[in-house]
Amino acid sequence: MSIAIYGRRIFLSVVTAALISWSLAPATAQTNPVDIPDNAHQAPYGGGWECDTGYRQQAGACDAIVVPDNAYLTNSSYGRGWECNFGYSENGGQCEAIAVPENGYLSDGSYGSGWRCNRGYLETDGKCVALTLPKNAYLIDDVYGTAWKCNRGYERNGDSCEKIVVPQNAYLTDAYSAAGWKCERGFREADGKCVAVKVPENAYFSEASYGPGWKCERGYRATAEACLPVSVPKNGHLSTSGDGWECGRPYRRNGDICVHR
Repeated sequence: MSIAIYGRRIFLSVVTAALISWSLAPATAQTNPVDIPDNAHQAPYGGGWECDTGYRQQAGACDAIVVPDNAYLTNSSYGRGWECNFGYSENGGQCEAIAVPENGYLSDGSYGSGWRCNRGYLETDGKCVALTLPKNAYLIDDVYGTAWKCNRGYERNGDSCEKIVVPQNAYLTDAYSAAGWKCERGFREADGKCVAVKVPENAYFSEASYGPGWKCERGYRATAEACLPVSVPKNGHLSTSGDGWECGRPYRRNGDICVHR
């Protein structure tokens, strides 16, 4: 047997023995098992642990959450871990029944008194007091404020509804925050009145709330009280806005004329 063949056999024997030894060796590289306290379980993420439902972590242990009467577990990782049942509110770690006054009802709100007044009543000093509805007003479902609004054509003044005085050439609107009226088309408001807009020749009435109340037709430019024609020079044309002009390519503006570039 040649020396080369003999050496190759020795090498294969050594490799085989090493593989067998490696496969039988204990898994020392494995992570040590997590030390989980009582009433806890392996966390689904992160490799740690978390307390069972009804328990909270405290100093490395899981202590039972003490739920008072008329309360339920929230299964939340923050807060006290429980909330009072509907119709109860927390007071000193206990859940006490909410005292609902006459003409009131329990509400779903998590904050506040836990109750609201019926329609037509307003909360006053922990009670539900009947609203005094002024003349020309109606109830609304708003539980805050006065819980009423004035009828159309009336505006609120303190605790009463006063008739809106609509000037000539105007009409009532449903806007409660404005004056309650608007001028007819062709008129503008001025000092509480509706004044006719004087539209000059070659112009039209504008709905805009600013400006003179009119705009010039295309091909005219506005002055203080009139619309003057736009004088377009040779090789020029009206601008997009229609109240000026510009030169067509390949001309450029030079004063009041268009010259070749």
